[in-house]
Amino acid sequence: MNRSLEGRGTLAAGYRMIESFSLSGFRCFKQLKLKDLRRINIVVGDNGVGKTALGEALYLTTASSPAGAWWVRFTRGRIFPQSPQPFVWNREFFQLFWRDLFYNFDDNVPITASLVDSFKGKYSLRVFYDLRRSVPMPVATNVPTSPIAPLVFERTTPQKKKTYTSVALDEKGQPQFSGNPELIPLTAIIPSTISSNQTDMVNWYSTLSKENKEGPVVSALTSLFEQIEDVSLELDASLPSLFVSTKAVAQKQPLAIVSAGIGRTFYTLLGIASAPRGIVLVDEIENGIHYSRMSSIWATLLKSCEDNETQLFAATHSFECLQALLPVVEKYNHLVSLIRLEIDDKGNHIAKQFWGRELEAALRSQGEIR
Repeated sequence: MNRSLEGRGTLAAGYRMIESFSLSGFRCFKQLKLKDLRRINIVVGDNGVGKTALGEALYLTTASSPAGAWWVRFTRGRIFPQSPQPFVWNREFFQLFWRDLFYNFDDNVPITASLVDSFKGKYSLRVFYDLRRSVPMPVATNVPTSPIAPLVFERTTPQKKKTYTSVALDEKGQPQFSGNPELIPLTAIIPSTISSNQTDMVNWYSTLSKENKEGPVVSALTSLFEQIEDVSLELDASLPSLFVSTKAVAQKQPLAIVSAGIGRTFYTLLGIASAPRGIVLVDEIENGIHYSRMSSIWATLLKSCEDNETQLFAATHSFECLQALLPVVEKYNHLVSLIRLEIDDKGNHIAKQFWGRELEAALRSQGEIR
């Protein structure tokens, strides 16, 4: 690494990271509290314990808007209804569309979340239906309709300032978003179900290139995968796409067809560089990557996170992926934490956390910590 990481505290001066996070009433989580979060935070656990939901909760808190909730739905493959004619919403469908965000599908109980950064600044989120602003739905008959309330996302800043974004139905029965959503902190999300989101990747790369900041990201990729010589933005059947030069083929090739694992690694590196002093959320980080490369990838991701002052949350199911983390933990255990999500005897989704020497010892013993 080009900068010494030795001796740094968990939260070095000037590094604004999420130090703690609390959540209630979201998806499978009735209550959840995380503390002492680090530069890299690995999230593990059995299927259905909430690994993806934790990433969604972090994103929803930083977005604090229905636009963020829509993106959460999109990453799960669930989008707005589409048809040749505009879909006309009603109160029941509108509430059903958002209901699975709420714990136990009870949208009478608000979602609340808060994060505290390394400067002790606290941002809070509250998601609720504002019954005071309920309005009747317009109909073409004299049959009365139930009033519909907007879904409100209320953010409270460290200065106690409240901002509001919301979604409601307009007079034509269409979703209408209001307010000015803003990611605080800046957040990039790499979902498991989209191995290579071309739109994000092209936009991130283009922005970095225009600022002459793409060099370190490309260098990181070429150092990890020796067959890659360079990356460029080209037109592919009239659409902008990322192409790579390789040693084996004379012509440039679309990154998407060279390797899903290489593409996903580049996607993550681009996300880190595009969210300076922010956070990057990666679901199933090991997807498409050969186990023999994971140690060097972890080291490169840590360097990139440090260089960009970015915090990484990465979920994994892979024992090999965790074992590959050991060389990084041995040298920089103060920069890594592990969050294991479980379901307790009462059916509650809970988190257990591991840091420092405890995490290093667990990895060294090859114990089952997933």
